[in-house]
Amino acid sequence: MKIAMVRVDERLIHGQITMNWTHTVGANLILCVNDEVAGNNFQKNLMKMAAPAGAKVEIETIDSAAEKLNAQAWSNASILLLVRNPIDLLKLVKKGLSIEKANIGGVRTPGATIKLDKVVLATPAELEAWKELDQTGIRLEIQFLPGQGVTVLNDVLKKQK
Repeated sequence: MKIAMVRVDERLIHGQITMNWTHTVGANLILCVNDEVAGNNFQKNLMKMAAPAGAKVEIETIDSAAEKLNAQAWSNASILLLVRNPIDLLKLVKKGLSIEKANIGGVRTPGATIKLDKVVLATPAELEAWKELDQTGIRLEIQFLPGQGVTVLNDVLKKQK
């Protein structure tokens, strides 16, 4: 099992961006981790319809995903792991997910007013999660599409109060 990329993007699986990232990182499994989506059959079906051809899709709760990742459940997979927000990612990290870097796309939770970047807004709870992720040493890179410039969120967070 290889985690090809971890991406924080509120939309999880969506058209062109996921297709670009899936192919760019060579993933054959898209693992969406979000408790709300995992419990909603309509949203799960939408996610599966938006996935690129040839990519397997798994949609898991945080607890289930952590358990399966720790058990190497997808032994032959190259995984694009998608979470909706930094709080979900932090929960996975606290449950044993070991990563060096996370890619960040659009994160604009309803009610988020703290602007970290043009595509990343945060609620106070999300800002705290971003800061805690930064403190673990994970490199947090904002990059909407492959080939575009990267903004290092870790540097942005150091300027936040």
